[in-house]
Amino acid sequence: MAAARGEVPDSRLVGPALLAAAVLAPFLGLFAPLAIAVLFVILGAVVLFAAWRQGMCRPWGSETAVLAALCAWALATAPWAVDPSQAVAATGKLAGTAVVGLLFVRLASRQPPEVLPRIATWVLAAVVALMAVEYLSGGFLSHLISLLLGEDDPVGKSRLNRGCSVLAVLLWPLAALVHGRWGPRRAVPLVAAAVAALLVADNSSAKAAALAGAATALAAIRFPRASSWALRLGMVVLLAFAPLMARHLPDPQWSFVEWRELPTSMHHRLTIWRFTASKVAEKPIVGWGMDAARALPGGKDTVTVVREDDSPARLPVEIYEQQLPLHPHSAVLQVWLELGAVGILLAGALLWRVIGRLGARGGVPQAAYAMGAVAAGAVVANMSFGLWQSWWQSTLWITAILCAASLAPRWSAR
Repeated sequence: MAAARGEVPDSRLVGPALLAAAVLAPFLGLFAPLAIAVLFVILGAVVLFAAWRQGMCRPWGSETAVLAALCAWALATAPWAVDPSQAVAATGKLAGTAVVGLLFVRLASRQPPEVLPRIATWVLAAVVALMAVEYLSGGFLSHLISLLLGEDDPVGKSRLNRGCSVLAVLLWPLAALVHGRWGPRRAVPLVAAAVAALLVADNSSAKAAALAGAATALAAIRFPRASSWALRLGMVVLLAFAPLMARHLPDPQWSFVEWRELPTSMHHRLTIWRFTASKVAEKPIVGWGMDAARALPGGKDTVTVVREDDSPARLPVEIYEQQLPLHPHSAVLQVWLELGAVGILLAGALLWRVIGRLGARGGVPQAAYAMGAVAAGAVVANMSFGLWQSWWQSTLWITAILCAASLAPRWSAR
C-alpha cells in the first residue's frame, strides 16, 4: 500500500540512486563526461518510480516556479526561433531535466544513506590520484586509453581535460559530504589535493573554477552571509553587463597580434563572445529563440587573422575562426542571445534564490562548500560548454543533488 502523501520515499530506491550518483558521476565526468546524461536518465527513472510509489510526484519550492517560468518563456520563443522545432525539443529536454532534478534534490535532502560520506571520501581520493597520475606522468592515462581503444597516442592536450572541468564542480559536494561526517580534518586535505591536481592540468577553465570555488568556500565558512551577498551581487553584475563587456572586446585581428600569450582556443572564444554580443544587441528583449545559437545567421562565417611568428624568419601565422560554430561558450551570453532580457531576469531570480537559501544556512560548513560549487559552476559554464547540453545540465543537477544530501539534518548539525 502506498504511504501517505508527503512521506519520505522508499530508501531501498533513493539511497542506491544517491550512492550511484556519488560513485559514478565523478569517474564518468573524468573519463566520459557525455555519459553523465545517460546516468542521470537512469537515476531519474529510479527516483520518479520511488516517488510515484509513495505519492510524491511533485517537486516543491519557489525554485520550481522560477524554473517553470523559464521553461515557459523558452517555449514561447519558439515561433521566432531560427529553428522552431529545435527550440521546442530543447525546451522539452530542459523541462524534463528540471522536473527530475528538483524532485531528486528534495528527496536527497531527506534520507541520504549513512555510508554516503564514506563513499564520497574514497571517490574523491581516487579521482585526485588519477588526475595526479595523468598530469605528473605526462599523460600516462591518455596513453593507456589510446592503447586500449587501438588509437594513435594522444597529441597535445590530455584526454582528461574536459573531465577536469567537471571535477572542478563535483569536488565541492563530495567534500561537503566528507566534512559533514568527519569534519575539516579529513575534508580540507582532500580539497587541497583536488585543487592542486586541477592546477597542474592543461585546462584553464578547470584551474579558474578550482580557484574560484576554493576562494568562495573559504570566505563562506568564515563570513557566510556576507559571502552570500557578495556572490549574489557578483552574479547580478555578470548577468547584467556581460554583453556590454563582450561588445567592447578588441577586434580579432588586433588581439591576435597584440595578445600573443593567449592560446588559440582562448582567442577563438574572444571572437565568439564579441560576435555573440553584437547579435544580442539586435534582439535584446526577447532574444533569437531557444537554442538558436547553433544556427544563428553569420555564425558559420569565418574570420581570418594573421601575424608574424617570433622566429628570425618572421613567417606568417594564419588561423581561421568561425564566429559562432555551435554555442557561445558562455552561459550568460547564451541566455541573453536566445532568451533575451526576459530570460536573464528569470535566470537571475533563480540564482538569487538558490544562493540566498545557502547563505541562510550560515554556520553550516556544507553550505559554504555548496556556494563553492556555485562559483566553480559559473566559471566553467561561462568559459567552456553550451548551457543546454544534456550532459552538462545533468552534471549541474547531480552537483545540486549531492549538495542537498550533504545538508541533510543527520550531518548538518555536526
